[in-house]
Amino acid sequence: MTAGTNVSQVSGDFLQGYRKIALNAGAITFIKLTNRVALGTEIIYDHKGARPSTAEVPFRNAKNEVVRKYYLDLPYASIPMYVCYYDKNKSSLGAGISYGRLFGETEMVDSVNHHELFPFKRNDWSILLNGNLGLYKNHLILNFRFTQSLSSIRDNVDFNIFQTNQQSNKVLTRLVWLF
Repeated sequence: MTAGTNVSQVSGDFLQGYRKIALNAGAITFIKLTNRVALGTEIIYDHKGARPSTAEVPFRNAKNEVVRKYYLDLPYASIPMYVCYYDKNKSSLGAGISYGRLFGETEMVDSVNHHELFPFKRNDWSILLNGNLGLYKNHLILNFRFTQSLSSIRDNVDFNIFQTNQQSNKVLTRLVWLF
């Protein structure tokens, strides 16, 4: 079992920084390939999105119009798969891919449901870099992860507000308990 928080941002939305904080939870398993190499796979509930800082709102779009409020929430069911290399202390580094299926979306620009005009893709493939630090008897693990979408997370973009290629980025910290 695994649970923790991730912070995310969307590259290409004119906002800077990892300010969207959300839950990340699910089930995890490792298949030992050798004494130092394992294949990890998960099924997780995962939120991505974006939030502006207080210094960034209001901001001006490409048409020089003022945008006073912005909110993006993208809930996914994700299946990460990765290969881990373990050191002698049972800590590990790994890399792999993740498939995410979007099952809802909320994007508010001022008070307009913006995602209805410019919907997000339902499928997202990401690369991931993973690090695990063993904490307690090979059962409790502190996990760190970075993911980035391999392609744009939507086809049509409002060029008045956003850049053409929007990609989701996420940094994750969580605890993992292995049975």
